[in-house]
Amino acid sequence: GDTGDNMRMTIESGIAAIENLDSDDIAEVMKVFSHGMLLGARGNSGVILSQFFAGVSKGLKSSKKADPTEFGNALKKGVEQAYISVMTPTEGTILTVAREAVEYAVSRITPKSTIRSLFSDLVKEMHASLDRTPEILKVLKEAGVVDSGGAGLFYIMDGLNRVLNGEEIVDSTPVLVS
Repeated sequence: GDTGDNMRMTIESGIAAIENLDSDDIAEVMKVFSHGMLLGARGNSGVILSQFFAGVSKGLKSSKKADPTEFGNALKKGVEQAYISVMTPTEGTILTVAREAVEYAVSRITPKSTIRSLFSDLVKEMHASLDRTPEILKVLKEAGVVDSGGAGLFYIMDGLNRVLNGEEIVDSTPVLVS
């Protein structure tokens, strides 16, 4: 559907922006990623998605190496900005998936936490929250689908999580070589 294409275009423009970035500075990566997504944002979910990452990036400011608490706070900023970016926030969408996952992951931060453990919790709850979207939005239930914007967010975070864990991302979509 349209949303899938819009999300893909938004995400691709974010990824294109970080492809040539030689940096392990998470704040810098997020900033460039969110800026690239803003430039390429298409449709409602795309705008919300780019606003979420813009908020995260703002929240990280200049933390060269964010610790889990700082990153958790930045994620909360992302959720706030995502909600503010739409006139009438609808639950059962990408907003709910972002909010519930961030609340869950942040609530589980302990002194032993790492960025990896935070991401692992985030992605796990994002998947669970996504599965619950049809229970919240009747139109999704009737169509027998989960929210596509939430799915887009999940795929991005799942991808970032795999990168953090040193896994290779096997992508079935053809890579466009410019």
